[in-house]
Amino acid sequence: MQITNVTFYKQCFQTLQGLFELQLITKEEKLYLKGQILKLEITADDSISLEDLSKYLLSCLKQKNYHYIKGSTKPQLDMIDEETDEEQL
Repeated sequence: MQITNVTFYKQCFQTLQGLFELQLITKEEKLYLKGQILKLEITADDSISLEDLSKYLLSCLKQKNYHYIKGSTKPQLDMIDEETDEEQL
């Protein structure tokens, strides 16, 4: 049971290293994804292909970046909204 978990995490980190070596992710993104991998709760009968694992890791980044962009642009959007309200008066 424990061996499967070790194998899964080993696959995760090897996949992460591969994405980094292919320059598909930055060092900061790699560190973020390491944290996400460590948060995963894995049971012994879970099986996942390397392709699915890569897709999962990249989707984690996409979701993180979406929230970052959404959060960082909110003040600008609020300011535009206020300006629009003033123009309507």
